[in-house]
Amino acid sequence: PWFDRNVLRAGLSKAKDDTHRNFISKMLTCPDRKPALKVVDEKVFDELQAQFPNFIDVINFYKAQLRLCAITGRTRISPVLLLGPPGVGKTLFSRKLAQALKTGFTFIDMASASSSWVLSGLHATWHGAKSGKILDAMLYSPTASPIVVLDELEKPVDPQRDPKNALYQLLEESSACAFVDEFLDHPVNLSSVIYVA
Repeated sequence: PWFDRNVLRAGLSKAKDDTHRNFISKMLTCPDRKPALKVVDEKVFDELQAQFPNFIDVINFYKAQLRLCAITGRTRISPVLLLGPPGVGKTLFSRKLAQALKTGFTFIDMASASSSWVLSGLHATWHGAKSGKILDAMLYSPTASPIVVLDELEKPVDPQRDPKNALYQLLEESSACAFVDEFLDHPVNLSSVIYVA
C-alpha cells in the first residue's frame, strides 16, 4: 500500500481545519494500493521512437527499466536528466511517454518554485497550507508510478528556499518509502514515482 488507511483514518479526527480534513477524506476514498506500471505491448515504444527519433536512447532506457521491473517485481525506475536547448521536445516527450504508459503526468516548473513546500507540502497549521505536488501526482495517478517532470531543475539558486532540498528524500528509495508530506503529516510510499528532470 502507498498509505496506511488505518493511520490516516485516525489522523482525520486530528485534522487542523476543513481543508486538511477534506484532503484526508479525499485520500481515504482512493485505493491504498495502486497497480504497478506495466507495458502490455512494447509497440508503444516503437510509436514513441517514430514520434521522437532524437529520444531513442531515452526510450530504450525506459524499455529496459520496465522489462527489469517485470522480471524482478520492483517498481523503482531510475530518474532521468534530459539535457538540450529549449524547444527540442523534452516536456512533450515526457507527456507522451506518460500517455503511452497510461500513467499520471505532473509538470513542475522548478524555476518558479519558491520553496521546498511546492514538492513536500506546507504544514496544515500555516495559512494557505496544501499538499505537495509529488503527493498530488500520486493521488491522481492511475498507477503507482506517475511521471513527474522537474523543468529547469538548475534554476533555483537561493539555498535557504531551494525546492530541491525535498528532492534528496524523494530520490532516495529508502526515504521515499516513508516520505512525510508536511500537509498530510503521515508517511506515504512515493518510491515508485518516475522523475524526469
